[in-house]
Amino acid sequence: MSGFTVTPGLEHLAAQYAKEMELDGERLAALAQGSATELAAHAHAMGGKCAMIGDKGLATVLYGLEQDALAGRAARVTAALAEVETLLSHRRPEHLIDAVGTA
Repeated sequence: MSGFTVTPGLEHLAAQYAKEMELDGERLAALAQGSATELAAHAHAMGGKCAMIGDKGLATVLYGLEQDALAGRAARVTAALAEVETLLSHRRPEHLIDAVGTA
């Protein structure tokens, strides 16, 4: 799972994390067309899940997205959403072997 290593002891949550990120990513994309406050809240919640599992890179982007949405920085929100989409493409269930460090 390119870009992060699952926090030791949480490997059993990697599959669930990947599934949740897929759903959360879809919701994030839908919220991008609406309320900045709702977008920010969802980005914050996603970031918390990412930080817990050890996905600090994605968490950082999501927390930045949260701040940009609340500040009304539309261009930065658009860029962050694109970066989130790219990062999420590497966090799909079929990439889990890399995340848990087994072959």
